[in-house]
Amino acid sequence: MIAEYAKREPEIAFTHIYPGTVDTPAFRPSSWLLTILMLPLRPILWLISTKPEDCAEYMLFALFNAEKGMNRRNAKGDDIGSEGFPQAADGQQRLWDHSVQLTTV
Repeated sequence: MIAEYAKREPEIAFTHIYPGTVDTPAFRPSSWLLTILMLPLRPILWLISTKPEDCAEYMLFALFNAEKGMNRRNAKGDDIGSEGFPQAADGQQRLWDHSVQLTTV
């Protein structure tokens, strides 16, 4: 969608950001059984996840440094460009038309 928005409004910056794994309450189970089952995974999650305040800083950096048009950023807020961006023939237009159909009355 951001590619289509950027095509329609070239003077505005549109950004897609992949924040990665963020250490949120979703990783803190509420039941004692899940807490015990998660114990072996907790060190791995700690290694691969980002603290929420760090993630917020990366995301704000990415948003404030975006240029006009379409921007793609990784978990650290770095520009990753269009490499690997899925581009089916007329896919953006089809997604736009589908979204408009679903959201209009």
